[in-house]
Amino acid sequence: MTGGLCNYSYKLQCKKKEDEGDNENDVALFVKLTFGTPLLFPGVTYFLERTENEFIMMDMFAKISPHPESAVTPYMCFDIEGNSGDSNENMKVLVTQFSSRLEEQAANVFIDGGTIDKDFASKTTLGLAALHNEKVTNPGFNGELKDYFTSLLGIVDMVYAGYNNEAKEQSDRATIRARAIGKEGLDQISDAMKKGILRSDCYIHGDYHHFNMLVEENCKGIEGIGLMLSDVAFIDWEFSHCGSIGKDLGFLNALPVVCALEHALNGDKASSESILEFIDTVWETYAVSIHLEGKDLSIRDVYRQVMGWFACLIMAYGSIGLHNEYLPIEEGRTEDLARVKESMGVLSLECYEMGFPGVPEDATLKELRKQFKDVVQTKLDQLAPPPTSTVVRRRLSLLRASGRRVSDAHSYFSIILNNDESKASELAIGTEEYQELPDSISLVDLKISSEDVCV
Repeated sequence: MTGGLCNYSYKLQCKKKEDEGDNENDVALFVKLTFGTPLLFPGVTYFLERTENEFIMMDMFAKISPHPESAVTPYMCFDIEGNSGDSNENMKVLVTQFSSRLEEQAANVFIDGGTIDKDFASKTTLGLAALHNEKVTNPGFNGELKDYFTSLLGIVDMVYAGYNNEAKEQSDRATIRARAIGKEGLDQISDAMKKGILRSDCYIHGDYHHFNMLVEENCKGIEGIGLMLSDVAFIDWEFSHCGSIGKDLGFLNALPVVCALEHALNGDKASSESILEFIDTVWETYAVSIHLEGKDLSIRDVYRQVMGWFACLIMAYGSIGLHNEYLPIEEGRTEDLARVKESMGVLSLECYEMGFPGVPEDATLKELRKQFKDVVQTKLDQLAPPPTSTVVRRRLSLLRASGRRVSDAHSYFSIILNNDESKASELAIGTEEYQELPDSISLVDLKISSEDVCV
C-alpha cells in the first residue's frame, strides 16, 4: 500500500476456499513492516519498540472506545531477524484488522468543503476523551519519542530566526508580528514548547489529525443536509505516548482551519463557517467529557495547551508547506497561496503566544475562546474576496481523484523538499528514486513461514 521512511504497509488478502462460497467477503489484514533505521537516513536509529507500543495502545483503545467501530483491532506483533538479502537489521511486523468499509482519509472532507455533519465532530472527540480519561499506569510509555519531538524544535527555532533576520525586510504580516513579540518572547515560546513535550498528563495518540482517520469512501454531501459521516476509524498509533493533554485536540483542529482559510480565499464562506462550527462542537464535546481529577490541570489550562499545539501544526502548514499540494487552492495560484501562508504565520504566532506562555495570564476560558475565534475570523475576513466576486469552485480532493493517501513519509518528504532541496538531493528522495523503492517484499525474502503469520 505504501513504502515509507521507516515502514512498509500491505493489505494481505485471505481468500476463502472454493467450497466456502463466493469470495466477495474475503478477509483482509493490514500488515506493517517496520525498520529500526529509516531507509533513506542511514545511521539514524529509530527504536523498534515503537511498534510494540503501537500494538499495546491500539489494543487499549479497542477496549475503551465508546464507539467500537472507531477502533482497529490489533492481532499480533512479532520480531523478524535481519537475515534477509543484504540486510542484517532486525524488523518488526504489526498485523491488524483491515478497515475494508472505512478506507478514505477524513482530511478529504475538509479539503472538499461543504456542510460537515456535527456527529462526525462528536465521534472524533468522544473517542479522544475516552483515551485521555484512561488511568495512566505507565507514565514513561513510549517515552523515547520525547527526544525525537524535542529534536524537531530546531525547525521552530529556524523559522523564528528567519523572522528575526535583520537582512529580511519587515514586509509581511508574520514577520511584523514576530518582531512585535521580540526575540525574548519567541525564546519563551520555544522553552514552553519543550516543557509541553516533556509533560505526562495522559495517554495520547500523538499524531491525531484527519489524515490518520478513515471514513467511508467517496463520502459526499447531500444538498440541504450536508456531509453525513456515520463512522470513523482512528489509525497510525505509532506516536502514541504519555504526553501533553492538549496536543491531540490542537492537531485535530489544524487542518480544518487551514482548509477554512483557503475556502475563504476561494469565496466559499459557507464551507469556512461549517468548519468553524465543527471546531466549536469538538471543544464543547471534549470539555464536558474530559475528567481532570488528579491531573493538577484546569479546563482553561487544557485549552491553553490546545491553542499551543494547534499553533505548532499551523506553523508547519504555513512555514514548512506541510500537505500544501493537497489543499483547496489549485496549482499555479502562487500569490493566493502566499497570502494564505502569511495568514497562517500570523495565526500561528498569535496562538503560540496565547497558548504556551499564556498571554494574557489572567484570561478566562470564555475570553480565550473568544480570542481564538476572533483571530481566526480576522484571517478569514482578510482573505475573503469582495462580495460581488464569483466563488472559485475547486475540483474534489486531489487525493480522492488520484486514489492517493498521505502518510507520515509524505509529510517528511514535504518538509525536506520545501526547505532544503540540496539536502533532499543528497538523500536521494527525488520522485524517481522514491518510485523505485520496492513495492513488495515476499515472505520468502523475510524467511517467514506460513505458521509464523497464522492468526
